[in-house]
Amino acid sequence: MASTDGKIATAFGLLGIGLWLLALQFSDNRLLRLGVLLGVGLVLPVLINTLRS
Repeated sequence: MASTDGKIATAFGLLGIGLWLLALQFSDNRLLRLGVLLGVGLVLPVLINTLRS
């Protein structure tokens, strides 16, 4: 069975990709799109998993 940390990381990774795709439709700012992808897909789940432990 998958760990809770892995489930959180996967969920936020998929959410980050979805928001990045949405940002592609509405924004021409590359820095904003990169920030959404890395912030939601990478940084946020690491922070949540760190705070949980």
